[in-house]
Parts: sequence; C-alpha cells; structure tokens
Amino acid sequence: MSERAVKIRLLLTPPDSDQEAEAARAAHAVAVIDVLRATSTLARAWSQGAREVLFFDSPDEARAARRRVPGRVLLCGERQGKRLRSFDLGNSPFEYERARVAGSVLLYTSTNGSRAFLATKAAEVQWAVAFVNLEAAAARASSWLEARAKSGVPAPPDGAADLWIVCAGKEGGESEEDTACAGRFALRVLSRLAEAGVGVEMAAEGQTLATAPDTEIETRDLVASSEHGRYLASLGIEYEKDVEWCARWDLLDCVPEGSGGRLASG
Repeated sequence: MSERAVKIRLLLTPPDSDQEAEAARAAHAVAVIDVLRATSTLARAWSQGAREVLFFDSPDEARAARRRVPGRVLLCGERQGKRLRSFDLGNSPFEYERARVAGSVLLYTSTNGSRAFLATKAAEVQWAVAFVNLEAAAARASSWLEARAKSGVPAPPDGAADLWIVCAGKEGGESEEDTACAGRFALRVLSRLAEAGVGVEMAAEGQTLATAPDTEIETRDLVASSEHGRYLASLGIEYEKDVEWCARWDLLDCVPEGSGGRLASG
C-alpha cells in the first residue's frame, strides 16, 4: 500500500468558526496545548491515576454535572488562576496527588484550557500536550500520523489537516509559552516522521518553528518571563512553583487522550 504525506496545521489560538469548518472536512486528531497550566496539570493528574476528565465552559455547568455523573467525582479548575468557590481542586499540578485523584472523574473548567478542548471536540482523538509530557506526546502523535499515512485514508482537502496543533492561548489571544511548546512539539513530531520516511505538509502560524526553544533552560526562562508566568508568580510562592514545574521537559510519560471534549484512561 502506498503512503501519502500527512498534513499538520498549527494554530496559536483555538479555532474560529471558519477553521472549525475546515477541520470538520476530514477526520483528524488535535493536540491541545495549555502550558500554564491546564495540559500540564492534566498530564500530572493522569500520572496519578485520574480516570476521566469532562470539560465544561463554565463553573456552573461543572457544578450541575456533579449531580448526575456517577462514581467518585471532583470539581476542578480556576478562573484568573485561582481555585473556584466550592471546588475540590484548583489548577496546580501539585494538588493532583494520587490519594486525591486516583480513580476519579474530574469535572474541569478553566479560563483557557477547557475551552480549547471544547472548541476541538469534533476531533477523532484529542491529546493534552505540555512540556512535561512532550516526548511521550510526540511519540503518540507521530505514531498516529504514520498509521494514517499507510491506512489508505484519502488526504484531507485544502484547509483541512490530519493533525491540528492548537494553543489554548490567553483569553482569545496568543500566549508565549503555548506558542513555544507548540513549536517544539511540532519539531519533535516532524523529526520522528522524517525518521519513519513519512512526508509532511506543514502549515504553522507565525514563526513558531523557527523560534521554538532549543533547551529546557531556555524554556524555563521563557515561561517564567511570559505574561502569564509573571502573573501567576505574582499570586504567591506556590504559584511560582507551578510555573517552574510546567516549564520542565519530559517529566511524565503519559498522554491524556480522548475525544468529544472528554479524556478517558484505558
């Protein structure tokens, strides 16, 4: 069976209505990136045994869902970085310890990350990607794309893609840390596909690939000095620790995965 090139598109903010329509023209995967802190925290939750994540646009929607979702359920999330009233957990990765989250369903709402997952819920598969699980996520995505290239599935039409890399951004705008992570993630995926002999058509907004950080040290400086990194650090020492942790590379080997605005283990 002959292989075809795979198509990748990288967006610096969640898709607008036109981009959603373009994406819907072909089955596709989405890598959602929200370094500070949603996808970093969700990767940590996964490593500690969380069973499922359901995303909600508003805190009230999450609270209402608690009454109808069976099993061990936790309300999780933030607004403007701070834990919400009556919620069990906020958005710090250090809150998501095994004793708290193992086997639990997380009802999750955040300023930017949950909305990015909801905006891309039409995808065949969604992954939570951050610096802390970068290599594991690149391996997962490149394996999926390599299988796609060999599957005989027709190439997506113009404007569509096999993989969309989507930055959550910050309140509708771009964020430096998400852009940096997206660029480094894309480069790792491209490297793996090149080793596998899979051709790629890459479309990225801005100079994302050219400006991607080359080292973890560079990443830590970038994340700490970013607008959102400085804001979180201003909230206190515990938040500053979050920023430092979220800038680390490859701490975790798990990749939260799902579809339809829902991540599920196993």
